[in-house]
Amino acid sequence: MPDKTPVVPALAISLEAKFNQSRSVVFQTHIPLDADPKEIYKQFSKVCEIADRREEFYLLKGLRITLERDEAQLKNDVEKVGRLEDAYRNEWANSGRKGTYELKGQQRTNVDNQRGSLVALKEHIVKIKSEMAELEKLQKAYE
Repeated sequence: MPDKTPVVPALAISLEAKFNQSRSVVFQTHIPLDADPKEIYKQFSKVCEIADRREEFYLLKGLRITLERDEAQLKNDVEKVGRLEDAYRNEWANSGRKGTYELKGQQRTNVDNQRGSLVALKEHIVKIKSEMAELEKLQKAYE
């Protein structure tokens, strides 16, 4: 026996959210056609809020990966600067020069550039950690 329930026209609300190049989701809801505009706005706001939460989740996930990569890079770069300074020091010691060891010219420039890169990477790591803390705070607020 066919269902005799009357079909009530409805408004569909769809929102496509792209979280990165490989992930997107379509959120949908329906409300009665004669719904109050305030109710429509309320439903649309709920859908947007859910999409924002998911976006924050995937952003946080990406920042964790970036932080891990950058911390490994920092460790490698610190070792690289140490090896570079040791190589220059050994070069000076093996040259038979007298006096106090001191970086000069291109050697000084190379070491200074490496140290500048370390400073920039450390600042970037601090920024990532700050962004992660904000996102984690938002995620906890949703729980």
